Parts: sequence; C-alpha cells; structure tokens
Amino acid sequence: MSESKSSASVLLVLRIRGDIDARHAAEDALTRMNLRRRHNATLIPDTPEYRGMLQSLKDYVAWCPATKEVVLDLLRNRARTSGWRPLTEEIVKAHGYSGFEELADAIVGGRVRLQDLDWMKPYFALQPPRGGYRLPIKRNAREGGVLGRNEGLLDLVSRML
Repeated sequence: MSESKSSASVLLVLRIRGDIDARHAAEDALTRMNLRRRHNATLIPDTPEYRGMLQSLKDYVAWCPATKEVVLDLLRNRARTSGWRPLTEEIVKAHGYSGFEELADAIVGGRVRLQDLDWMKPYFALQPPRGGYRLPIKRNAREGGVLGRNEGLLDLVSRML
C-alpha cells in the first residue's frame, strides 16, 4: 500500500455534498480547493498539507490517486478556458504542449499544477453520474458509501463525463 501512495503524485478530488448545513471552515477549505459546487472535480498534489485538508473535508468530498487515462478524459471532455469555452488541442499547443497527452503527463507526473495553468479553469464541472451514485453519499467509503478515500472513484468519474 505504501508503494501506491508514493507513486501517485496527484489526487483526483470530487465534491459530492452541497452547501446546505456545511461548516464554515469546510466551505472555506472547499473554496480554496476550487470546489465551489457539487459535482466539481479538481486535481491536487499529494502533499501532507492537502492530505490534512482532505481529512477535514471527508464528509463532503471523495478522492483517490489520479491516473493518466482519467486526467486525459477530463481534459478532453470537461476542461474549460476562461470564458467557459471548451479546451481544444489548438489552445493546448499554443501554450507550449504538444497536445492533451503531454499536458496529462505533466499533470499526473506533478511537473505542473492545475492551479498554475492560468489559461484554463482549475476545476472540472461534471454531470451527475449516469445511473446514480449506487452507494450512499452520506457514508464513508469504508462503511460502504462514496465519501472519503475511495478507490472506486475513477469508475464514478467516468460515468460523470
């Protein structure tokens, strides 16, 4: 298990729960992570600081290590530029990358952070999952729910694209 922790330098974080009855500190942390709305996802570095924030937000978000395939799907299908235009291959090439593949490699490899790319939004607005969540959204993943560290999150995100 420690090998999978050290090999993943980027975490995929998905906001599951909304604003109603949310603690003020949790809302503040969600805003700092660019997860202002339900069904927003972002990619963050796997650092102790972010791990602490995720632990305090375990009742609102789900997270897991990001794979290149999921990051590539998010970039192609859900990434937006400022002005809410879809991110295209031409825009990516204009900013020094050969395409979506190289950008996905850079993000997953930890060479670039999503927040540092000022030419695109630092989050992905996803749709509700096709077929529903299929698991309770008020329970932790260890208790059979969706929230917290969830290894099944990649399948859920693929149904939300």
